[in-house]
Amino acid sequence: MSTSVGEGPTSGFGERIRPPDGRILGRAMLTNLSNPKIILFFAVFLPQFTRTGHAPVSVQMLTLGLIFLLIGLGWDSFVGIFAGKLGDVLARGSRAAIALSVGAGLTFGVLALTLLREVLWGG
Repeated sequence: MSTSVGEGPTSGFGERIRPPDGRILGRAMLTNLSNPKIILFFAVFLPQFTRTGHAPVSVQMLTLGLIFLLIGLGWDSFVGIFAGKLGDVLARGSRAAIALSVGAGLTFGVLALTLLREVLWGG
């Protein structure tokens, strides 16, 4: 098994080896729990939506946190599935991948020519 800079582990045949699902889930949870934006969101933003006298504040916070979790899970699942499908469409050598590469190359070429024109002729 070899690892190149910027890539995940590969087998001897150049195939990417996917880490176990539990490891991916563990890293995702650790990342989310240590994210200062999430901590601030739960500490500052969510308490504004609690009401005294309705239910214990802890139950209200847990309910709001669960709603937040379910919305995030749904959105992240959608993005993951969409990214997987898009990855299949943009597989190397496909028409879409070639068109995307040509489009990116043309865009960079136009940007380079624009920059060159500004440097040489000042505007």
